[in-house]
Amino acid sequence: MRDERLIETMVRTLALACAVIAARIVDCNSRRPQSALGYQTPADYARVPPRTVPVPSLCPAPRGSLPRRPHSLYERSGFHRRGQT
Repeated sequence: MRDERLIETMVRTLALACAVIAARIVDCNSRRPQSALGYQTPADYARVPPRTVPVPSLCPAPRGSLPRRPHSLYERSGFHRRGQT
């Protein structure tokens, strides 16, 4: 919040200052459009449901559902299996 609003309004008590600040917050959130929000008020922006975007699953696939691939060059080379019968 900008200091100029408090400078405009001489406040004599802490309670009055809190009331002025609360009124200013309501004014900014409900009546003043913001360019960063597409010239909507923050209250209007909060009412619009967000666009749903599919999110990839963060859970690993169940064991056995995908073939196991070698992780390292060491495993891919098969060097560790040489000499085994």
